[in-house]
Amino acid sequence: MDAWQVLHITDFHINAPNASGEHLRTKYYKEYLQPLAEQVLRKSSDPLDLLVITGDFVDRGLVDNFDHASTVVDYLASQLNISTDNIVVCNGNHDIVRAEEEVGNFDAARQAYKAFARNFANKNAIQENKRAALCKLADGLSCLMIDATLVVDSTTVKPAQDTPGDLTEEEADDLMEWIKPLPKEEVLIIGSHFPVHDLMVRNAPFDEDEPDWAKRHVWQRGALLRERLHRWRARPHIVWLCGDIHKSVNIVHDGHCFISTGRLGTRTDRYDSQIPRQARLIQIPKDGDTPKSLLIEYKPVGHYSQAQIGDWESKGEAFTLAQTIREEQEIAIVKLPEIITGSANDQARPSAQTVSGLAAAVLSSDTAHAETLATTESFSEMPVELIDGNLQQEIIKTITDLRLYHFGRFTTSQSEVSLSWVSIGPLLKKEILSQVISHMAKSLRKLVGSEEDNKMEKTVLIGFDCWGAVLASQLSVLTGARNFCVAMRAEGKHSVSAETVSEEVLNYIKGCDTVVLVSDVVASGRSLRSLYKSVKDGLGDSEAERLRWFALSIICDRVQPRRVDCSFLTNHSIACVDLRMPVLPYDALPEESVLPPIISFQ
Repeated sequence: MDAWQVLHITDFHINAPNASGEHLRTKYYKEYLQPLAEQVLRKSSDPLDLLVITGDFVDRGLVDNFDHASTVVDYLASQLNISTDNIVVCNGNHDIVRAEEEVGNFDAARQAYKAFARNFANKNAIQENKRAALCKLADGLSCLMIDATLVVDSTTVKPAQDTPGDLTEEEADDLMEWIKPLPKEEVLIIGSHFPVHDLMVRNAPFDEDEPDWAKRHVWQRGALLRERLHRWRARPHIVWLCGDIHKSVNIVHDGHCFISTGRLGTRTDRYDSQIPRQARLIQIPKDGDTPKSLLIEYKPVGHYSQAQIGDWESKGEAFTLAQTIREEQEIAIVKLPEIITGSANDQARPSAQTVSGLAAAVLSSDTAHAETLATTESFSEMPVELIDGNLQQEIIKTITDLRLYHFGRFTTSQSEVSLSWVSIGPLLKKEILSQVISHMAKSLRKLVGSEEDNKMEKTVLIGFDCWGAVLASQLSVLTGARNFCVAMRAEGKHSVSAETVSEEVLNYIKGCDTVVLVSDVVASGRSLRSLYKSVKDGLGDSEAERLRWFALSIICDRVQPRRVDCSFLTNHSIACVDLRMPVLPYDALPEESVLPPIISFQ
């Protein structure tokens, strides 16, 4: 066995185990966790060596729920074929009795958690004090589980509810004395509930409108131990695991790994796509190479996510490399959000080439290559019309409020890569779907000319993929135009026969004079062109060119250059045109082995 197999989970937040509304409730947790265990066992190359759980087992200090938390962990361990002696835990801010904590009774506040922790490997700690427990799991593998909530000296630091604790110099000295005797080649996993590095909490999902968010969620004093460990041992034999922020993060900084995994539990009435439930399988090479991880995420089923009906899905994951000496990359990361949304003044907007070039510079740290991209030739632009200014403002506000805009590598075709992704499902939950359909129907009537009764009868709506099909079907009901659904993502390679440009579709188009392509997000325009080409191939050039072609979309960046010819469109009406959605040629980014996609449809 060349690598340690470690599973990280966190944040159960068990509130009412005998009530409904929680994944980990008494009558549901087995149904929820068994498929997760099956995924882990399928994806792990060897048996699990360790399960690390980083706190918030119970919710809001309801320590009577530790009994159920123990039952849940025992069940998961049995499904993973791992002994409880190979499970280590640390407490979170919800795992302490708040009334005792507020009056300075720190030991009493943690008494229930300490009893719970003794069900696991923590009871076999080779070193232990109020702050931490050092556990030797096997030759070459140790774990330091830290209480990042503890305030040692309340005379100098006043404890505040749900905030990170302190860490004195004396405590850091003691922890270093525990760690220094460990062999240099030994893997050390450090678990703390709160993140120990500022890099881990950028763009966390619930920090809006809270000016002291970082103070409440970053264990700033933990940097004292982090920096001392870095100077003592820089190679990535040290892996920090945390919870709290309900966010997936995987960073290598100055030779150490910093990993956060999303919550496992909490209530089901939350925005699942934004704060997903996750587990992470980590392979830590024994030769000191950088750990690899596999993120396993619970995906609710349906257009309107049914939180308690879903599947655990796994996806490969790359770490983000960050070095404090790379100043040009740090500057680019800070400046990039300024160009995600443009000014209302077109002349104040950066060009699409500038957006793409700067994004490439961030990802590749290659300034010369970014300058080359910035001077790339312009591509064909499609005719763009904003449907309604107020609707656009509402869409951008909702995307901002719900943090639906994601930046990364999203491979949607063999030739282009989108650097952004918008979660359409949660966007359309916020009463925007009805507004979009209403405004699109008005635009459609205006484009087609509905004053002549037979115009809609000569119009066909073609909805692209899931949300395009939803929009097209609703527009069909409102306008009377016939609609079809065609799968275009990844050029339709994942579609079934009913979702293709079939003979039925072609025959219907032949009797029409207007074709309207309906989609959620248009990035490169390749799907629009591909559909047009399919019709040309099926009906012939003259027949396709006889038709009027329109498009309706929710989002399409109007300054983004199109790398395909969309001049066949007479009009493209869009609900939101001022959200920057940069797209790059596939070969402008590193190979996927270096920078894997967050989502790929290839």
